[in-house]
Amino acid sequence: MHNVNLIFHEAGHVLFRPFGHFMTVLGGSLFQVLMPLIVMLVFLIKEDNPFAASVGLWWAGQSLMDIAPYINDARNGQLMLLGGVTGQETIGYHDWETLLTMMHAMEWDHTLADWVDSTGVIWMVLAWCWGGLVLWRYFHKSSPQCFGARIK
Repeated sequence: MHNVNLIFHEAGHVLFRPFGHFMTVLGGSLFQVLMPLIVMLVFLIKEDNPFAASVGLWWAGQSLMDIAPYINDARNGQLMLLGGVTGQETIGYHDWETLLTMMHAMEWDHTLADWVDSTGVIWMVLAWCWGGLVLWRYFHKSSPQCFGARIK
């Protein structure tokens, strides 16, 4: 999933470029999460497909979990980034190092990463529950028997 997310991450930098440097840098991570949420809303509102929408929510949660190690690496700069360099090798290349430096919040990198990761896990669990409920309701309504036993 990382490579799928990466496409939207990089596109986010371009899409948010008109809104200044801070939003250009934030736009990568922001759009990486916004795209699955947009997919979720389209399936929910336009297509009236709550199961597909639950998959969009799962993807958004997974995308948050994909961003968390990047945030966590802001101070250390050890992750290999696109282009084959690390954050330590090229100053200003690591999005979260740049963002947290601009906000004077570098000491919050690990806390923010933990929060983002936990939020991603919660969204994924909620998506599984939502999708499971949709399937349960579908099978309960469409057949008097579900998995060989009547559901009351």
